[in-house]
Amino acid sequence: MPSKLPALSWSKSLLLRLYGVGILALIAVAALVGASIHFARITGEGAETLHQRGLVGVVHAAKLELLLEKHRRIIETAPAETGRGRPQSERGLASEIAREIEALLAVPSDRFGHVIAAELPALFGESTQVLTLVARGAHDQAFEAMQRYVVAANAMNGLVRDYQQRQLAAADAEAVQLAASGRALIDWVLWAGCLALLLI
Repeated sequence: MPSKLPALSWSKSLLLRLYGVGILALIAVAALVGASIHFARITGEGAETLHQRGLVGVVHAAKLELLLEKHRRIIETAPAETGRGRPQSERGLASEIAREIEALLAVPSDRFGHVIAAELPALFGESTQVLTLVARGAHDQAFEAMQRYVVAANAMNGLVRDYQQRQLAAADAEAVQLAASGRALIDWVLWAGCLALLLI
């Protein structure tokens, strides 16, 4: 009878060790699954942010620059236009472009986009004055008003360039974060996978 006790003790010890190894293996697998889910969620959120703040923001900034350039071309050439019906046509084109710019900036954006939107009324006010003076035939006064418009347009161009740089920087930052998340996921999967293989 006493000879059976060491065997029984040894088998219990082996059983406890096997249970311990099994529990550690389950923990390793759970860590592997948890890491995959966690980093998949982070990657998904990062991709969405990259699309919204980065890519869409860069496209919006480029469209905004193009529309403002079109608007500027119309206003700067207006005092020199003397053709019949031209002032009315230019006013219509300028108003249409102004509406497109306002609609573009109405899309949810960052705080800096709202800064640009806040400066639009002053710019459009100067352009309206130029076109009104042209329509009245006061070309000298229209030219002076156009000079004031150019000052406002230059300031707006500076804001738009800053806006573009911010959008590009946001896109770059999100891309870097996505790459870092991918590398971290690979590291977690490798460590958890190796641990699981060693224990199973």
